[in-house]
Amino acid sequence: MTYEINVKGTLNMLNPSVKADVKKFVYVSSCAVYGEPKYLPIDERHPTNPISPYAESKLAAENICKTFHEEHVLDLAILRLFNVYGLRQLFNDYSGVITRFIECAKRGSPLTIYGDGEQTRDFVYVEDVADAVLKVLENNRASGEVFNIGSGKATSINELAKTILDLTGSDSTVVYEEVRSGDIKHSCADISKAERTFGYKPKFTLREGLRKMLGILQEA
Repeated sequence: MTYEINVKGTLNMLNPSVKADVKKFVYVSSCAVYGEPKYLPIDERHPTNPISPYAESKLAAENICKTFHEEHVLDLAILRLFNVYGLRQLFNDYSGVITRFIECAKRGSPLTIYGDGEQTRDFVYVEDVADAVLKVLENNRASGEVFNIGSGKATSINELAKTILDLTGSDSTVVYEEVRSGDIKHSCADISKAERTFGYKPKFTLREGLRKMLGILQEA
């Protein structure tokens, strides 16, 4: 199913785009293609080493996109998104850590952290991602290039949990369980290439993005 959606699904978008003479195609990829980082922050030259079927499928789709561009049939750019969060994210079995923590905090249920909580992620608010997509569409210098889209800042899962409990006023506890197999320890994007090429600049800090997601208009 992962292959069907991420690889064949991408082809199902690329081929009609060529026929329709689409001016620019933006492929949304994932930081998962890097696997366990060899250095931080992660720039676009970092080796790709996918460690999950999802990551493998995203990298395969990237390579297909690059072929379309190199054969001069489609102008495109690739965005590798880090941990995106924002309004209207659904709570389900596939939810990211922010959605799960918020739901638990609202219910008064424990927030479960796998490992010691000192692992880090780069959380980027969805409006900043949308802004990056629009900027890429309008910028010819982005043609054929790969860009990291994140906040450029690393946040520990412990810090994330503390911030969500603070903003929601929840009395939920935090519980720790064994590290999950396949989870990377640290992740943080080097976003300097996107900054240089098309003026990408995240507008939301994590706290500001969470406040907006929670509908908090101002700090108490």
